[in-house]
Amino acid sequence: MSDQSGTSQAIQPLTQSPVTARTVRTVLQIIYILLFVITSRIWVAEFSAILPKPGSPAPYFLGLGLISALILGYGALFYWLYVAPLPATTANIAPKPIATSAGRTAIALALLLSVSCVAIGGGLDAIWHLWLGGFGSDFLWPPHFIIYASFLFAAIVAGIVLGQAFGSGHFRLRLRHDPAVGIAALTSAYLISSLPSDVVWHAIYGIDITPYSFPHLLIMLMSVILGLTGITLWLTHIRPLRLARAGAFLLLISTTWIPLILVSSDYEWGAHSPGDVFWLRPGWVYPLLVYYVGLIFSIIASHVANRRYSATALTAGLVIARIAWGLAAATVPIQNALKYDSFILLLVAAVAFDLCLSLISRNSARATRVGISSVAYTIAFWITALIVLNRDNQALTPTDLAVGVALSALFLWLFLPNLHRFGELLDQRARANQPQNVETANRPLPSTARP
Repeated sequence: MSDQSGTSQAIQPLTQSPVTARTVRTVLQIIYILLFVITSRIWVAEFSAILPKPGSPAPYFLGLGLISALILGYGALFYWLYVAPLPATTANIAPKPIATSAGRTAIALALLLSVSCVAIGGGLDAIWHLWLGGFGSDFLWPPHFIIYASFLFAAIVAGIVLGQAFGSGHFRLRLRHDPAVGIAALTSAYLISSLPSDVVWHAIYGIDITPYSFPHLLIMLMSVILGLTGITLWLTHIRPLRLARAGAFLLLISTTWIPLILVSSDYEWGAHSPGDVFWLRPGWVYPLLVYYVGLIFSIIASHVANRRYSATALTAGLVIARIAWGLAAATVPIQNALKYDSFILLLVAAVAFDLCLSLISRNSARATRVGISSVAYTIAFWITALIVLNRDNQALTPTDLAVGVALSALFLWLFLPNLHRFGELLDQRARANQPQNVETANRPLPSTARP
């Protein structure tokens, strides 16, 4: 009876005030992202390359058109599967699970393997680029085969599980009842179908001017979504819970490594020529990108492991991966000097986060504890950045420090509630994954039936 009451309350329409507040926050978040994109100047050269050149017959907008079509196509499919109103006849239907317990376990294991292979393949790909040169002719490089195979493996496993359920009726309703399984399959399918977009992009625009090309960003973003979906599946369906948390934490390390490679590569892998587009960016861009990755995944780690010093353990795992990556890079003739600055920043800030989280009374609300610890993370991060980056002649000026701190504070204000809600979702899934609570492990997504 209590479950029915909770579900009924979940699907009640929000009052006007919460809806308005959430809409305003979403608009401000979009403005914040646009502000960062414009002021960071990361994509100035990328946009310049896309613009048509006088006398050139190349279809310069074709690449953007293909990427947009891919995003819109999968966006429409996601909307139909998860957001569009369902027929009123489905309102009282209790759907069968979209996958069996064995099927969910298979998908969770496949995602751990898949995302780990993406992290390994991405690291090896970075070494090959440092060894053999720029981007553009690397589609069939051996490190890429590891990445392609990982996407294909996850898509096949998820496709088999969903294919077995597709003909059983009420498919959309069942997907909404167990959203992580469907999102894993949809994300895997997107990653497989998006791989040719990188080839087309290179064919039209030539080599990547920076690692931040649009196909790279989308592949990175979808890989992170795949990893977070896998973490949800581990905490929801793998038992005993201690094993589930361990597997989810390993998956979190691999998931964190993927964006960290992208944001740190330009800054830590050798010198840049005086005319490089790298110098167009303000000095606060590099530490702020590292800050985003570190804070987001430190908060998630505190929920996934549910142990003291989870963020520090996550960073320690990343440091071990970075050392292994450095040893692998030493096997090829790379002349560039490789730095570890981002890992120093992450480790000091993670220790500050964990210490603060452990010192605050557990009687306080979890959101309050995480919020105060996030402020401690921010302070420790920027103090360390001021010391470390100036030591390495990265020229973090007082203006850079002020802008970085201001944008970090805005980020906390705008995005911390979203991060906390996702952490609470992980906590809920883990609590439900107990023998006495197994029936509540699969909460349906709120949906509105069409009248």
